[in-house]
Amino acid sequence: MKARLHIISCVIFIVTSSTLFSQSLDIGLMTGTNVFRRAHAADSSFFTSNGNLFYKERSTGSGVINKNSVFNAYMFGVISNFSWKRYTVNAEMYFANQRTVYHFEQPYEVNRIIGTKSFRLPVYVTYKFFKSANSPYLLAGLTFNAEKNTDIQGPSDDGNLLGGKPIYYATPDFGDYHLYGLLYDEHPYWYSTLGLGIRTKNLNWSLRFNRPINSAKRNVIASHWQVEFHIGIYLLSTKDFTKKHYLYVDEE
Repeated sequence: MKARLHIISCVIFIVTSSTLFSQSLDIGLMTGTNVFRRAHAADSSFFTSNGNLFYKERSTGSGVINKNSVFNAYMFGVISNFSWKRYTVNAEMYFANQRTVYHFEQPYEVNRIIGTKSFRLPVYVTYKFFKSANSPYLLAGLTFNAEKNTDIQGPSDDGNLLGGKPIYYATPDFGDYHLYGLLYDEHPYWYSTLGLGIRTKNLNWSLRFNRPINSAKRNVIASHWQVEFHIGIYLLSTKDFTKKHYLYVDEE
């Protein structure tokens, strides 16, 4: 609770100070997805705390988790943008829904389906490479992430067969939330956020690299990172409500 209050206070401070000194304030909506996500745990096995079951790596040296995913999440939320010269301060708030299937072959052939619902709060600064309002830009900042995970065993293909075998030969359902401590826990954490983007009229396109920052509270074995694609559309701007506004031009 204290961490969330601290985050909210920081956002209010950024919004207030940026509004006072910015050339323009833009507000809109955003959507996005994971273009690519990598998860890896180098340990050869993992013993569940609630299922009394070992999960083992599929091949020697691959690690118990070795998963690449594409387009396995969608995101939707609101964005705000405060411009000053070539810089902008950006604050966003959005929800992300992610689904990943992890396949294990030893000691049993089984799939674990991990559903992740996240609340994210990115705060980052961008710098335009050129003087143009539609210039490509570099972005860097931090993203607060709080999530809730669902961890279940993959269901059979139909009511009678599992993996092409009669149900009495199939792997039984060993229960839920086996991969707690391997892939996830209940603690919020931060991402470091880096990327590139470009704004065209009222649209803002960006490609971002997000990697969790180590936290003493978290005790998760696997590491992960992802490349996200975001599209923002600005619906309101302070320039729409003023008779005069001034575009920034560098003096020669």
